[in-house]
Amino acid sequence: MAKYFRYGIIAFIFGVFISHVIFNAYDTVSDEGEIGFYNGKGIFALRGTISAKPDRRRDHQKLTVIAEEIQQGDIWIPVSGKILLRTELYPIINYQDRIEFRGKVEAPYEDEEFSYKDYLSLFDIESTMYRPNIIVIGKIDRFSLLGVIFRLGDLIAQRLNLIFPGTHSALVAGILLGARTGIDPVLLEEFQITGLTHIIAVSGYNVAIFMVGVGMLTRFCKRRTQVVCMILSVIFFVILTGLSASVVRAGIMGMLAGGAILAGRPRSGMHLLFVAAFGMILWNPKVLIFDKGFQLSYAATLGLFLLTPHFERWLQKIPERFEMRGILSATLSAQIFTLPILLHSFHQWSLIAPLSNLIIIPVIPFIMAGSAVALVAGFIYLPSGLIVGFWTSSVISFVINTVHFLSKIPFAAIEVLYFEWWMVVGAYLWIALWIFSLRLTNLVHQDA
Repeated sequence: MAKYFRYGIIAFIFGVFISHVIFNAYDTVSDEGEIGFYNGKGIFALRGTISAKPDRRRDHQKLTVIAEEIQQGDIWIPVSGKILLRTELYPIINYQDRIEFRGKVEAPYEDEEFSYKDYLSLFDIESTMYRPNIIVIGKIDRFSLLGVIFRLGDLIAQRLNLIFPGTHSALVAGILLGARTGIDPVLLEEFQITGLTHIIAVSGYNVAIFMVGVGMLTRFCKRRTQVVCMILSVIFFVILTGLSASVVRAGIMGMLAGGAILAGRPRSGMHLLFVAAFGMILWNPKVLIFDKGFQLSYAATLGLFLLTPHFERWLQKIPERFEMRGILSATLSAQIFTLPILLHSFHQWSLIAPLSNLIIIPVIPFIMAGSAVALVAGFIYLPSGLIVGFWTSSVISFVINTVHFLSKIPFAAIEVLYFEWWMVVGAYLWIALWIFSLRLTNLVHQDA
């Protein structure tokens, strides 16, 4: 009876939780005091403050602005809400700048394949404006830790541009900072084909693999020292990449996965993962429905917990040198758990991913370590940074050439045009039954 009561409590909490998500995931109609009210109603002049790090791309930049005032005739009236501006690279706009801008206020676009409105709602952005006229009218004059971190990130990006050639600099910035600015679109597509985009995107899987890499570099240290080094390196990595909500989530999930697996207690880590995910969704229910990054990070991390031990046992013939068995086991586990979401969202399945990850992942820690040393040396004395960067560039060239070669292999990735949500549910039910059968088999062998 106690068991069924416990299951009833769990079902009740789950029901309340899902109701909370559905009720809060969709926005209500805006009133005149909110920026969303003016979507599609013409051209307006507004004032506001840059509330996030400007997202600078190859040919444009995106600015997130907290709207404060809107002009109505000859007067300015208060308005609230966030608006995303897409504009040219110049003038250079910085975090916490106060700006006045004028343009057409529009709702984020939606179509059958993608809803930009749903995605931007994750960040409480209600409106967009393209190519506005912008004037910087001031700056918030107070200390900001985020502002300091963003400036540090900009300084690092600038120094990377001096130490490494263009493509290499962009790739190192992607690996170290999760920034894709400046990466050749063709190279980005090749990373996607080979299943390696997690290297240049901050995700729970990326952070977990990063921890495995740090663990490989510190494998001669005591276990406690090794775990402390990995956790501290992830914290520094999360801070350096900007402390955005997606990065913090990835850092939490990655530390839970990497720490629990390396400590030999994946089950305890999985419990903490559920608690962490529960808290994240309560904080922002929209992540469960609209945030593909959250879904992929959670699925990949759950896969690391549930399947990695089985793959480690099945792949006993794979040598442990250079963490080959661990990397392949982690890659296959994460690939299986993220595949249904990837097929539904991006309609592509990378068949070459296990091989490409097995080849590329072991060298990523050396790129990160070499780039970090080159940065420190470059800040002290630029020529010394160039010398260290030269040797690191040879490893980066190996990565680029390998990715280029693997992406050209026939059927390296296949396109899946049709994969509906009910198929996603069915796929995860099949995975759950498969894992359940594996556990039953293990119990039978243990009893025998």
